[in-house]
Amino acid sequence: MLTINLKRDLAKQISFLAGKSQAKAEVFVDKVLRTYLAQFRREKIRAETEAFTQQHVLLKKVTSEPERELVFRSPCFERG
Repeated sequence: MLTINLKRDLAKQISFLAGKSQAKAEVFVDKVLRTYLAQFRREKIRAETEAFTQQHVLLKKVTSEPERELVFRSPCFERG
């Protein structure tokens, strides 16, 4: 367990909101912090996914259809 000292106004807000929720302040804070941390993790994953996507825009999606095959030939010079 971790003890955190809160400023008086924040402690009053927590007590008030916990009372409205008919929960103990400790349970209320636990639920609120867990919700906040879950949202924080989701946002971090979303940002990392977006950054990955932006870095890899040149990757081509794999499809069941084959790509058209192109053959390039360079000119052959004979020395004589």
